[in-house]
Amino acid sequence: MLHGINVFRVVNPNNNSRSIYINDQFIGVNSDGGDNLLTLGVINNNEGYIDFRGNGYTEVRASGIKTPVLTQTSLEKYKKNFEKLDNETALNIVLNTDIYEYNLKSENDDTKKHLGFVIGDKYNYSKAITSIENDGVNNYSMTSASYGAIQRLYSIIQDLQKEIKELKGEQ
Repeated sequence: MLHGINVFRVVNPNNNSRSIYINDQFIGVNSDGGDNLLTLGVINNNEGYIDFRGNGYTEVRASGIKTPVLTQTSLEKYKKNFEKLDNETALNIVLNTDIYEYNLKSENDDTKKHLGFVIGDKYNYSKAITSIENDGVNNYSMTSASYGAIQRLYSIIQDLQKEIKELKGEQ
């Protein structure tokens, strides 16, 4: 059941378990008499939200997004202009990006701190892992650079292990 007082309700004439509700708090689309499948509204602190339910639960609010799975487009058919990133370049991106603990200006100082880099003239970060507008992080790019850096470090470790064995006279 939807919260608040229903101001308007439209029921599918072919399936009365599907309906749309509009009230003083939100618009909701309901199916099979269960939970809302889609809700668009305003919560108590006047923060807008969108909730999606089905095989999981995703909510989008000004304060953040909660979802069980976030999949970014990675199929070849959606991409072009491929250039392989050298793992040494990926390692340099990671090594030259400073990570900070911080609070958002909208949070109290005693709120649990976030971890991440800071975009600004006096901070070390790479535009390779920021958004197109350079005003946020591109998590997929950051993860990919980290993955390349790990591959490079693994290669260095393998070379060092081989050299150690040679110095010890082991085969």
